[in-house]
This record gives sequence, structure tokens and C-alpha cells, in this order.
Amino acid sequence: MGQKPGIGTAGRNRPLAGVGSRGGLLLGVVESAGCDDRRIDGSVVESQMKNRRSDLGAMRHYRVKNDIGGRRFGMLTATTIHSVVARGAVWNVKCDCGRDHKVARTALITGNTTTCGCRGGKHSPDGIPAIERVLSNITMEPNSGCWLWLKGHNKKFYGTVGENGICKYVHRVTYEHFVGPIQEGLVLDHKCRVTLCCNPAHLRPMTIYENAALGDPNRWMRERTTCPNGHAYTEDTTIRTERGGRRCAVCKNEYRQRKNAKERAQWALAKAAKCSQGPR
Repeated sequence: MGQKPGIGTAGRNRPLAGVGSRGGLLLGVVESAGCDDRRIDGSVVESQMKNRRSDLGAMRHYRVKNDIGGRRFGMLTATTIHSVVARGAVWNVKCDCGRDHKVARTALITGNTTTCGCRGGKHSPDGIPAIERVLSNITMEPNSGCWLWLKGHNKKFYGTVGENGICKYVHRVTYEHFVGPIQEGLVLDHKCRVTLCCNPAHLRPMTIYENAALGDPNRWMRERTTCPNGHAYTEDTTIRTERGGRRCAVCKNEYRQRKNAKERAQWALAKAAKCSQGPR
């Protein structure tokens, strides 16, 4: 049986068809494909070389048109291009805290990303302790004496701050710094009822059951002056339930009217259908 082109010893030393003097680029294609031998089909090599040339051309065009190397975006400094994707490029950036990061160019240009996550996030920027950042971001309320936290908070409006990769409550940080450690199993109750306050004088440790008993989850319902449909709660329009709740008399009457009208329409349709059938 005859040997196929490029398989024998002579074929191995012979350049592939359609490749010519582009052996360096071919070698890069073959190496990127993970092949130790250059015994590869010529058409496959040509397609890979075309893709490689188009990628290199796009990279050169992108570097000329959209070079942001050395520019600062908040705490980030763009250094080199990491990769080019369909929606743009991903850049290697250096944060002022010392960490390296990868960010999309569009996120840098639009200002959506200005840090690596260290500012007010999981890491303490520049190693600043949490208590120092808390004291530099509060305001003293002169009337009530509350220390109001001005930065981030969770959905229940408790102030949060990051330290050593841990998200902590601001009021616990100030209490532990000025008073002492909190006993395990206890929580801090705000005597001022202001969740963003971190004044240690307004905090007291107690069990979670005591804290729940002191809470008033139905306060916002009692403070409402209108029903969900906008009718005012007055003596004439309010119905008291056995459990102490409120019901709107206007909404109840409207519901009864709609229900009665629906029942009358259904009864009329049923009677018309029966009459159309005639006597049996």
C-alpha cells in the first residue's frame, strides 16, 4: 500500500500543500491545537490559519482604536488586555488596594466598576480597621443623640461594614469597641428604635426571644390611615374584627355588590338557557 502524502519520512520534511512560507504561523496553529506532529489535513490548517489571522487583526485594530492602558477608573488602573470577546475586551486592572482584577472595558468606561470590591465590600481597603471607617462615616443627631450610619445597609436598614472578608453590623462593631464583647447567643436591641443608629449608649444585649417580644411588627399597619384601595379609615367606614384588626366597610360593600351582580347574571343565563330548550 502506498503511503499518504505527509505520512512518510519524506513527506514529513516536505511543506504542507497550500502553506508555503507561513510555517511559523502554522506552527502556532498546530501548537495551539495541542498537536505534537504536523501531520494534519491541509484544509483544516488553512481554516485555522484564517481564524488566527482574523483574531490577530481584530486584536491589533482593537488596540489602536480602544486602548485605555494606563488610564485610571476610580481605584482601578488599566494595565493590559486580557482577552477580546464579541461584546468588547476584558482588561487586566490594578486596584489601589494592591489586588489584580479583570474587568470588561465597557464597565470601566461607563463607571459601573470603580473598585475590585474592597471599598465597603468584602475586603477592608488599605487594611483600615472597621471601627475607623465606621467613625468616619457617621453623623451625630443632636436631638436624640443617635450616631447615624451614612453608608451601606441591608434590606432591614441595619448598617453593614466589611472587615477581613466578613460582613458585620455597624452597631455591633461600635458596641464591641467601646463596651466589650457580646456574649454568645445574645443580640443587641436598639432602645432608640433607629436601626441605623450605632451609639453604644442606645444598645442593650438580650436574647432573641426578648428582642422579638419588645418588637412591634404590626405598628406599620396601625399607622396606616387608608385601606389598600385608598378608602380612609374612619369610625363609619371601619369594621373591627375579633382579633383587633381593621376592615374597610366601603370595600366590603363594593365586594357584595359585585358578587350579587355576578350571581344575578348567572341566574339570568341559566333561566334563558332553560327556556330556549322548551318544554320537555
